[in-house]
Amino acid sequence: IFLVSCSPVFDENSNLIRIIHIGTDITKQSANEATFQAITDSAMDSIFCKDKDRKYTFVNPAMTKLLGCTEEDLLGKTPGQIFDRDAADTILEVDLRTLTGEKVSEIKAINIGSKIHMFHTIQVPLYDSHGAITGISGIVRDVTRQKQAEEKLTAAESIIKSTAEISPSIIAKANLETGYFVDVSPNIKKILGYSVDEFTSIPIIKLIHPDDRQKTIDEVAKQFKGKTVSFFENRY
Repeated sequence: IFLVSCSPVFDENSNLIRIIHIGTDITKQSANEATFQAITDSAMDSIFCKDKDRKYTFVNPAMTKLLGCTEEDLLGKTPGQIFDRDAADTILEVDLRTLTGEKVSEIKAINIGSKIHMFHTIQVPLYDSHGAITGISGIVRDVTRQKQAEEKLTAAESIIKSTAEISPSIIAKANLETGYFVDVSPNIKKILGYSVDEFTSIPIIKLIHPDDRQKTIDEVAKQFKGKTVSFFENRY
């Protein structure tokens, strides 16, 4: 693939006497551009580029889908023309840091429409051949569900831990992939004679009476298939 420029050459009477062709081989560049286009088009994350004036020069389909708009709605515009004031101010702060040469990676809350989203944003400066900053390139991942799940998990574990401190029952958390308990209530020492460290260092199957092991394995298998609660007796 060649990029070709053609220039006419005239004699003193303005008659065309030759044409100069200059061909530049851009095969590799075109292949790289095609690869980049394929990656950005199929990416689940939002990918964008901005010029030095913070106007969008490139956005991928994931970004237009996230914002519920078209590419034409974004290109040539700054965040201040697209987002509400609070969101635009948040983006401005990150952009200004990037334009000074900082590589930014952080999670921030931004309002999109009527909903607050948590975004993990990675931004880096774009440079020309002389090392001058010409713009910004970035990737944005919506981690709202992930952060909500983490908060729920933290709250649930806090409740379990508080309950374990006062419950007469043994409360334990198991990793069914490794086959070990990863945590157990302190009353394990009083009931079974094991310290917490001892109890979590022994394979679960070896803690169970041999005659009750298959029953336990069968119940665990049901858990892997989606059963939420199991009630059964076994001996330790």
